[in-house]
Amino acid sequence: MEHIDHFDNLCDSYGVFDFEKKMMLFSTSLAGPALDWAQHEPLSTIESWIDFREAFLEEICKEPPFKSKYTTTLISWRESVMKKNGEAYHLILKF
Repeated sequence: MEHIDHFDNLCDSYGVFDFEKKMMLFSTSLAGPALDWAQHEPLSTIESWIDFREAFLEEICKEPPFKSKYTTTLISWRESVMKKNGEAYHLILKF
């Protein structure tokens, strides 16, 4: 997914490799259901950024049942991981 790839590239560019810091920063790029998922995913099952990335992509790319409320939820999910307007990652990554 383009959003998480872009985030990984930014972290690499700024030398951010620490798993916990990446998790914290990544949540600032999310909204709605995607943010809820990221904040409530049990970390006991995730031991690395790669594990988190895979779980996140698996969750966000799930095929919904063919019911309109589920389709709307999937669209909401995908929209919620798009970069928020006005975000400046370079400022977030400098702290």
